[in-house]
Amino acid sequence: MDMDHWADEAWVLGVQRKLYQWSKANPEGAWRDMWGWVTDLRMLRHAWQRVASNRGGRIAGIDGMTVGRIRQKGEHRFLEGLQAELRTAIDAVSYTCMGR
Repeated sequence: MDMDHWADEAWVLGVQRKLYQWSKANPEGAWRDMWGWVTDLRMLRHAWQRVASNRGGRIAGIDGMTVGRIRQKGEHRFLEGLQAELRTAIDAVSYTCMGR
């Protein structure tokens, strides 16, 4: 595994520890910042590594994409696009939920 993967994994574990500590101290407030962490490129890269390395990675997802096809098109490009889609989606939900 490369250094980026190990750095991403260490970051994810740090986020998990913080969330645990915050949720113990303030059960309602800890989840407020979660979406930022979920959509962080380090979290997406870490999740991608797990998906790409498991047996299910050979099977196409609901979008018809396989790990191999995503790698051909470029993993970094795919993850940046996914990040943008997720952040746009949550912005739309937040906007709607605020009654606008």
